[in-house]
Amino acid sequence: MSCPKLNYCIFVGCTLCFVSVIINGMDAAVVGTKNRKYTCIAEIWLLSLGFTIAFGSVMLKTWRIYKIFTNVSKIKLVIKDRSLLVRLLQLVIIDIIILILWNVIDPITATAINIGLPQRSSNQVIYNRLQVCTSKNSIAWFVVVLLYKLAMLLYGVSLAWRTRKVSIDSLNDSRSLAICIYNIFVLSATSVAIGMLSNAVYNVGYALKSSFILLSTISSVSLLYIPKIIRILDHRITIRNNVRSFRIDYSESNANGASIRSRFSVCNLDTEIKRLRAIILEQKQQITSYRHKLGENGSTINDD
Repeated sequence: MSCPKLNYCIFVGCTLCFVSVIINGMDAAVVGTKNRKYTCIAEIWLLSLGFTIAFGSVMLKTWRIYKIFTNVSKIKLVIKDRSLLVRLLQLVIIDIIILILWNVIDPITATAINIGLPQRSSNQVIYNRLQVCTSKNSIAWFVVVLLYKLAMLLYGVSLAWRTRKVSIDSLNDSRSLAICIYNIFVLSATSVAIGMLSNAVYNVGYALKSSFILLSTISSVSLLYIPKIIRILDHRITIRNNVRSFRIDYSESNANGASIRSRFSVCNLDTEIKRLRAIILEQKQQITSYRHKLGENGSTINDD
């Protein structure tokens, strides 16, 4: 019930979020002025899809736990991994539709703006310009995307709260899923708020938003995967200890067997020696009797 396939999806989603941070840091000096708008589009797509895939996978794993342990009917409820993957695909398709509509109706472009105060000299005025990602109704589209993510977050938090008391060995990551959902909710909300407040200061805004994205993804991956790694290492140590104890027992049994075999061989050797001594004694007795007979026959012949 841990669903390794959804664990892979979580890892893929977190990787997309990492890549979006890197692409967001590529300005016109790195990719060129003409290609800057493509990095804007890629950054938005990667971050949005990465969040949907990663958090959607966590949410669906928690949803399956909730559905199974709140099933009041007598019919056994089975939710297969394929069903969860189909639901995750539906969430991703909704995200893709929103992003396609945004790019078709209101295309994202890279607009150069002046930052800071102009520097005046005797013959010229120097402006510091920066290319930012924007569109005519970018705020409205951001609100639509954020509302969709907020609905996912709130539903995930409600599922985590309902399954907070579930603690079963076969569901060894139920607690981790709940903590991960709370963690993503708090960090995502904080990231959006700080990003809006620091939007005017671009370097500070980029640093804060990137830091919260990295913190959210790294903490989520750590909460989900580190307990599994520790469990695997403990299992390997247990196997090694069992193998070592088996070898010791086997060597002791071999040693005991060898000693028993040596004892049996000594006993057999003593028996064989006794048997041979008895045969030798019998042969000596026969030789002695033959000598006596020969002596008697010799004396009779001399008398004649």
